[in-house]
Amino acid sequence: MNDAVQSLVKRILADSGRLDVLVNNAGHMAIGITEAFTEEQSRQQMEVNFFSPVRLCRAVLPHMRQRRAGLIVHVTSIAGRVLFPACGFYCASKFALEAYAEVLHYELTSFGIDSVLVEPGPYPTRLLANSPGPADQDRVNSYEQISSIREMFSESFQQFFASGQAPDPQEVADAILRLIQAPAGKRPLRTVCGPDYGAIAINRQTAPIQAGVLRALGMGAMVKDEG
Repeated sequence: MNDAVQSLVKRILADSGRLDVLVNNAGHMAIGITEAFTEEQSRQQMEVNFFSPVRLCRAVLPHMRQRRAGLIVHVTSIAGRVLFPACGFYCASKFALEAYAEVLHYELTSFGIDSVLVEPGPYPTRLLANSPGPADQDRVNSYEQISSIREMFSESFQQFFASGQAPDPQEVADAILRLIQAPAGKRPLRTVCGPDYGAIAINRQTAPIQAGVLRALGMGAMVKDEG
């Protein structure tokens, strides 16, 4: 897989001579009793949602750093800021990507490269319909009254998507486009789209705390003016 990624990046650079933007938008959402997912299933969740973006960033960043310009948009989720029962490994993968992307945001400051996050809430896409369930059905059954949590979770969001209040997935694409068009160094670290379940409040509260951590470490220059 890594060879395929490196080959693709080389072909893009050979064809166009530059690579300006990377959008990490891979999505895989396992739903169900967390204990009932096998180790192999949990690895697959992390592979798609975390290790694949890491692999792509490592492939493009040497070129971006050489040019001292570039943008990486990581499409995470509000589930990388707030927790949903039945989404243990999905949340874990998105929390991991949030941490990775934010650290890049600071470390790449002096290279003129922006690493930013788009955090969608629930949208009527194929993500829910294609979600795998846990393989260990015996463990699912042992959870008694919440053994049907996968079905309860899915039904709740399917009803929301069928209602007139469901948001348009185009909003996420539009948010990504706005980030691409925004001036380098002035893009917000986090952009929330759709129902946020409190993620906006969490972002607002944690931003000054994180800035304080950087300043305490003598790394205040990494605190960007995000406009």
